[in-house]
Amino acid sequence: MDNPIQKILLENATTFSERNQIFALTEADSAVINNTMIANLYKSAIDKSHVDFDNIPDSKGDITKYTGYVPMMKTISLLKEIAVKSNIKIPELATVEQAISNITVYKDLFEKGFRLEKEFIILQYNVLVAACVESISTIISSYVDYVKRVDKVEFTVIKGSKLSGWLCISNLERFNISVKNGDFAKVLNTVINSGKQGFVGVDDIIIPALIIGGVMILVPLIRELIFYFFYARMKISDYLKQQAAFLELNRINVEVSNLPANKKKEILKKQSETINTLNSLSDKIKVNHTMAQSKAVEALKTENKNWTFDSVQSQAASSDQTGFKLL
Repeated sequence: MDNPIQKILLENATTFSERNQIFALTEADSAVINNTMIANLYKSAIDKSHVDFDNIPDSKGDITKYTGYVPMMKTISLLKEIAVKSNIKIPELATVEQAISNITVYKDLFEKGFRLEKEFIILQYNVLVAACVESISTIISSYVDYVKRVDKVEFTVIKGSKLSGWLCISNLERFNISVKNGDFAKVLNTVINSGKQGFVGVDDIIIPALIIGGVMILVPLIRELIFYFFYARMKISDYLKQQAAFLELNRINVEVSNLPANKKKEILKKQSETINTLNSLSDKIKVNHTMAQSKAVEALKTENKNWTFDSVQSQAASSDQTGFKLL
């Protein structure tokens, strides 16, 4: 996986000499730079973390207790069924399904993080679950658009900003990779067992070499998702309303197909109303996705420009930072 910290510094390097300095960092110097940049990125996320996650935090680390869990799983199942019947490919579904599975597998660590009030773990859980909800709704919106437009030959998911890909799904992919290679479990266990407030507060902790790779992935992941939801105008509950309408429409379609003609009138009226609700919510989510993604990407880029190699070196030297302090 790419080193997101090195990527920011290299993007801001204006000369070959500066780029060579970054590549030539010793292991010790690199650790200091990484600590400083991770602190900057995490503080950046915290500054925008007053996001309304609806009732996601109420599940306290157990996604199966989240009110949106069952609708999400039913929606994924239905979308997979539709994909097979319609002969379309939706690879993003597998990413979201795997992310939900991974969040479920690590519910014990997430729950412990909530009990110990580890902000790092709580924030991570909230943004990951929210990203799953948003991703499923964006896939639905893309499918509704695909069905409505006769000129669309191939199904594609809305990407938002052309430069950025898709913030939610790309970060769920990074999360899945960090789980698969073992980094995720190492980071969570270290935070829980540190005896400190999980990378926040007045305490400093050294980042063990064992987890530095995982932290360098997870902190930027949290930051990017926080920025996305900070600029989003849709509520988490709106995504779930759309998923409910999608599931309801499928239920009505099945019911209609099994009724005699003289009993279909009332059901068809309800079907029409549900289609209108689904279309309206899907259009709003599509617009919101594009707007929030563009604003988030622009804001991330603007802020990243503040962290040049020289400025981060000076920051590290002035703070004499030997530990890992995020606030």
